[in-house]
Amino acid sequence: MQVGVNNIPSSNALKKVTEKHVKDLCTKKKTSVIKGMKPKAKQEKPFDASLVLKDDGSIGFEFAKKHLLNQNNKLKSLLQLIGILV
Repeated sequence: MQVGVNNIPSSNALKKVTEKHVKDLCTKKKTSVIKGMKPKAKQEKPFDASLVLKDDGSIGFEFAKKHLLNQNNKLKSLLQLIGILV
């Protein structure tokens, strides 16, 4: 089964998911981390995330901690570069 997550304005991704992912999304409102989500934009890199069923019925992403740590490290490096963070 292929799920398209395109109701999030800034995120469009396609990935084949298992029946377990669908069941977890419906019953637990969250899947385990799905590795290798492929953005529709070919120049962007694949990412790891869980699918989350929101209260309004839309589906969103919850990014893996590794992704968040990488983003945090990039922000710290940028702030150090411009002299805001020592």
